[in-house]
Amino acid sequence: KNNEYRNHTGVLRLDLSPSEQIEVTTTGRFLQSRIEFPTENEGDRLQAVLDPRQFAEHEQFVGTFGTRYRQTGWLDHRFKVGVNFDDRLTRDPRDVPPDPASRAPEGTRSTSKEERILLDYNAALSAPVVWGVTPLLVLGSSYEHQNFTQRNRPVTTRRTNVERESHAAYSQLQLGWLDHVFLTGGARYDSSSVFGEELTPRVSLAV
Repeated sequence: KNNEYRNHTGVLRLDLSPSEQIEVTTTGRFLQSRIEFPTENEGDRLQAVLDPRQFAEHEQFVGTFGTRYRQTGWLDHRFKVGVNFDDRLTRDPRDVPPDPASRAPEGTRSTSKEERILLDYNAALSAPVVWGVTPLLVLGSSYEHQNFTQRNRPVTTRRTNVERESHAAYSQLQLGWLDHVFLTGGARYDSSSVFGEELTPRVSLAV
């Protein structure tokens, strides 16, 4: 009856410590699914003839690679790369009925692709404890790129192909007193090719 659903998912995490100063973490998740649906918007109770070949497929990969390098007892470097690839396909070959004879012989087809790439680096500097106060300063920057494309056949709207980039710089200072009270202040500056520039400050207190 063209109403099946299949889903395959694989997940991986790998942690390595080649030395006391270096840590590496890699994660990945891959998803592949297919859904077959015989009805249009009306539902099976109102649609007299069901569609025997309509389906949608989805593939997605999400992965990260991160490393931490302890240069000294008071300085850590951290770097991360993240990616997200998402592909979708909706296919409806012509079947008469339920499709009208006027529909194109190849039927309808819609595809979309989304890509996201993130790069982030920060350095954490710790200073000696003074009067029970432990200071920790983090300075970092990041870059993100996004792209989305979509095609429809037969062509009902023009092809979509949009992208945007974001650059950011951030800093944070945390003061911990006797491991019981933590005062944190920070700021982040973002520059987006679509949304413009923004400065976001933040202050928090935890006990």
